[in-house]
Amino acid sequence: MTFQICYRKIRVQVEGTRPTRCAACAAQGRIEMHHWKYAYTTEQVRKNPQLALENTIPFCYQCHKLADAIRNLMRDRFRFNQVMVALSYAAIQKRKGELNV
Repeated sequence: MTFQICYRKIRVQVEGTRPTRCAACAAQGRIEMHHWKYAYTTEQVRKNPQLALENTIPFCYQCHKLADAIRNLMRDRFRFNQVMVALSYAAIQKRKGELNV
C-alpha cells in the first residue's frame, strides 16, 4: 500500500499505511505528516521517496499548523541569535579599535 506525502513542496508516493491518529491530540480523520527536520534535498527525496518519511510525526490539521509555527519560531530564534552574536562581535571589535586609537 502507498500514500502521498509532501516534502518541501514536492509530492511523492511512499510505501506504507498513512497513520490514522494525531500523535498530539489523538484525533482521527485527516492526518498529515509533519517534518520536524528536513534532512534531505528534494532531489534526494525524488530519487528515494521513502526518505520523506524520516523525521516525521503524524498530526491532525490543527496540531500540524501549531507544530509548523513552533518550528518556525525555533528557526527564527536561531537566526536571531546568530545575528546578535555577529552584532556583539562587531561591537567588541569596534570598541577595541577605539581603545587602540
